[in-house]
Amino acid sequence: VGTVAMWPLRFGSPEQFNVVRAFLQRERYSERTVCERLGLEGLHQYLNLSPSNGAASSASGEVSDELDLLIRLFLAGLFVSRDLVGSFVPDAVRESMEALGILSTDSAAPERCYSPVVLYPVKGLYIASDRWSNPDGSPFQIGDDYVFPGIHPLTHDFLEILPQDPCDKLLDLCAGTAIAALWASTRYARQAWAVDITERSTQFAEFNRLL
Repeated sequence: VGTVAMWPLRFGSPEQFNVVRAFLQRERYSERTVCERLGLEGLHQYLNLSPSNGAASSASGEVSDELDLLIRLFLAGLFVSRDLVGSFVPDAVRESMEALGILSTDSAAPERCYSPVVLYPVKGLYIASDRWSNPDGSPFQIGDDYVFPGIHPLTHDFLEILPQDPCDKLLDLCAGTAIAALWASTRYARQAWAVDITERSTQFAEFNRLL
């Protein structure tokens, strides 16, 4: 039986969102560059990787630059030492990440950091959703109001079949992360709404809109 988990993020200031977004863009945290680094055709393939897969190993291997760090922290969802974060992430960016709740300190080992969510580039957007694994590799339990990943293969297929004819209004029901509404609003919909029955989803949707 699943449980209802606490929402881990915080609605910070516009400046904090701007600082984080600019850093992700500057360090090339995009769907194309992440897929190139991991040897994937599309990021929707990531959830099908086994731990022994080469791409999965790359995501959990040695951190040699900022992109490696972002993949390990926000996509692979692994622990990263605070010293390593300090080596690649400017203090102002780290402080903004902490203020928004996407970077936390492990209470059991203060020398290491992790992200309580997954945050990934998809469709030209940055989308946060619930994790699909624990950073220490322990068994993961899905809660009753779990917010579905925007890079799940089913989400990918759904986005691919959506008509992209220009429209004035688009309504995304059972929106989860709101990826469909947000993507449509950047491509072909003059206005878009994202609606979900769970408050947790609407919180993720609003966070993603701000980011």
